[in-house]
Amino acid sequence: MQYIFSKNQSYEHLAAGHVIYGLSGSPNFPIRLAHEVYNRCLSHQKQQHGVSIYDPCCGTGYLLTTIGLLNHKSIAKIWGSDINVKFTEVAQKNLGLLGTQGLDKREEELVLLATQYQKNSHIRALESLDHIREMIADLDHPIDFQVFHRDILSPITSPGPSFTANIIITDVPYLQLVDWNGAGGINTLLNNIRVNIDTESIIAVVHDKRQKIANEFYERIERFKVGKRVIEIFRLRS
Repeated sequence: MQYIFSKNQSYEHLAAGHVIYGLSGSPNFPIRLAHEVYNRCLSHQKQQHGVSIYDPCCGTGYLLTTIGLLNHKSIAKIWGSDINVKFTEVAQKNLGLLGTQGLDKREEELVLLATQYQKNSHIRALESLDHIREMIADLDHPIDFQVFHRDILSPITSPGPSFTANIIITDVPYLQLVDWNGAGGINTLLNNIRVNIDTESIIAVVHDKRQKIANEFYERIERFKVGKRVIEIFRLRS
């Protein structure tokens, strides 16, 4: 796959567990690919500024946070949800890093760790935090965000707040999770997120090659592979 929007450069300052909070058991999405997928979605979207994005399988919010930091000029609102409450608690902190208040709190934590343990990793993390501050120094609007608990495969029990997203990007679970094997899990997700989109919304789903997508409500506008990942971009059929 040829990258169109994302440069081949170092993203070390955005590595999970550095400034952005990490959590064992939550996968970390490749930063350059996240940037590329968002901008491909944006290229299909009529609205180019003040965009709202949603990830219904957000985990710790790493994907959303890196997208927000790299594309803050075009984003106004972020929603993230997950079935795992521990993940959503971390996602809340990570998305807070899109503003000065969250960065100030994280700096206090890192300064305390550096003072207590005198580790080079904490010093480097503080340097990365300064870099992130520079990244969003030109932010002329606050990025609003909301993280909530939702089982995207069971909308009746936990539908979440009411909203419409311009772009949905999600890296769905796979590996050995039975509920996501084959096409069933993804098609259930696509059916359930219809309450959060309109005819202009763009939806990107990242999955592995074993998972096939065939949903009567959507038309595919892009499909490409990066390693073992398959990325498909959709909109509602007109």
